[in-house]
Amino acid sequence: MNYSLISKTLTRGKFPVYSQVLARYEGLKSVDDTEGEMAHYLIVNSRDLTEYTSGRYIQKVAGALKENGNEVALFLIENGVIAARKGSAAGKELATLSRKGAKIMADDLSCQSRGVMHLEEGISLSNMDHLADMISEGSDKIMWY
Repeated sequence: MNYSLISKTLTRGKFPVYSQVLARYEGLKSVDDTEGEMAHYLIVNSRDLTEYTSGRYIQKVAGALKENGNEVALFLIENGVIAARKGSAAGKELATLSRKGAKIMADDLSCQSRGVMHLEEGISLSNMDHLADMISEGSDKIMWY
């Protein structure tokens, strides 16, 4: 992944969340507007993390945000739940992220419609009502992929 190109594109003020994470990868000073305070990030992923090369980047973003002391919730919906399958390589990576303290959730209807019957350890089954609550009440910054 070409972080320099992404940085030039995303740090023009339109995507401040990404600029904070990219700062870690490029050795730049973070420009967090809540400096010193823990932010609550919600990352909603509707794409199969294994299908697109940028899917792995989402896990890196979540991991870097967590390592920087933020609360991170990753909500998998639609094809995003495919990565949560028990025994899959992507599922194991998500379980590792969960062990680091990130909250990983998978939408129950998306799992059912895609035949995902068993989730990797550390990934909980949730629903769209819970996602709506997190969006409206409990997240400072939201990213949708």
